[in-house]
Amino acid sequence: MAHSKYFRNFAGSKNIKKQEIMEATVFNPTQLYLLQLFSYSKTEETKQELQKLLTAYYREKVNKRANELWEKLNLNQEKLDEICNAHERLPYK
Repeated sequence: MAHSKYFRNFAGSKNIKKQEIMEATVFNPTQLYLLQLFSYSKTEETKQELQKLLTAYYREKVNKRANELWEKLNLNQEKLDEICNAHERLPYK
């Protein structure tokens, strides 16, 4: 449909009213804080600085968790190579 009050869902199979989407959106405290923070960002430069800070924060969290899993699962390069070279596809019928 061309009318702006309707959206297509990701699969494209069902029209969803704009109002339904808005009612389903509930922000958690972190999201609300970030929205408020970004409201002060008036320039592209400021936006990019904030994006870099958030990216660095989440990169550090991911690296820390990956290192924890590396130690917990006792991984090494040999085990990673085994995983990469494993062929576990199911045969076609």
